[in-house]
Amino acid sequence: MSTNALPYEKQIRHIMIFNAVDATTTVAAFLATGVAGNIIITGEGGAPWTTPKDLLFTKKTTQGKIVKSDLITPKDTVYLKGTAPRPKTGKIQTLTVTGAPVAGTLYSIDFKLNYGTSEENFVSFLAQTVAVAGDTVTTVATRLAKSLSDQFDMSIYTGYQGGKGTEVIIAGTNGFINKYFKISVVAGAITIQEKDFILTNYVVGLRAFDTIMWNAVGKASTDVYGQASVAIPVVTTPGIVAKGAGYQVKELEHYLSSHLQEHGTPDITLGFNAPYDADVNKSYYTIDLKYHDVSRNDPYKSDKMLFLATDSLIEANKVGNALAAATGLAWVDFV
Repeated sequence: MSTNALPYEKQIRHIMIFNAVDATTTVAAFLATGVAGNIIITGEGGAPWTTPKDLLFTKKTTQGKIVKSDLITPKDTVYLKGTAPRPKTGKIQTLTVTGAPVAGTLYSIDFKLNYGTSEENFVSFLAQTVAVAGDTVTTVATRLAKSLSDQFDMSIYTGYQGGKGTEVIIAGTNGFINKYFKISVVAGAITIQEKDFILTNYVVGLRAFDTIMWNAVGKASTDVYGQASVAIPVVTTPGIVAKGAGYQVKELEHYLSSHLQEHGTPDITLGFNAPYDADVNKSYYTIDLKYHDVSRNDPYKSDKMLFLATDSLIEANKVGNALAAATGLAWVDFV
């Protein structure tokens, strides 16, 4: 259980990651025989909960301890929202060299990448090749792709300097594996696909950029200065940002625990060097419940958020339906 007060304490968020809703119904029984990693929903004082009474969530940690949410009054809840996990899909751009290459024509790809959140983190790459007699669209595209792949490898921003091995660009031509992109050639088409790159070098607490901005522009020039040129056609398939990825939930855990306000004792509250509940190799169904803490007199300091996450669709629906029954708020089952 982690707690964080946002600026001016206008909102406090609690996080609870769980495996399942336990079969026990009281805190005493949960502590005695409940399964570690599970949660239960109880009433005040740890007694069995029945609608429409106040409720709280209780979790049993791997150390056998108990952590609890606030006691939530159903009439003070504001909204209930569930979000299903969604895998990341990388953006794809395909540049296609067309027409019979004319010897002396300069082909180029101008590639720009933003690898962080600041505009200062832009880096540019320029891949080029000059057509020679006997070239085909495939040989030109292959050399362009290999040039771009080599530059990615040599850059301190995108490459491993050959340290991760090679991958096939086209039969007979390999490129070194880089951090962000897979490059392949089919006939005259060069496909640049963004990888799901987060977990390759993920370390909790280092900000995980699960989105990058990049764009490739190609042209064929009939003079070496690139003045007389035609664009290489490009087709872009936008990427899709992940939802509920394990690293995203873990980053939220880290953020909340590193801005910790203690609730309970240090041995049962997340903090530095404590094990995290989120598993980066899992995807999570998440539930947000917003409510008012009426124990505070100042209405501007009353908003709270309970964030629940589980990798089980069935268990997520159990909790969502229980909260809907308790609060009267709408809930749509995960499918």
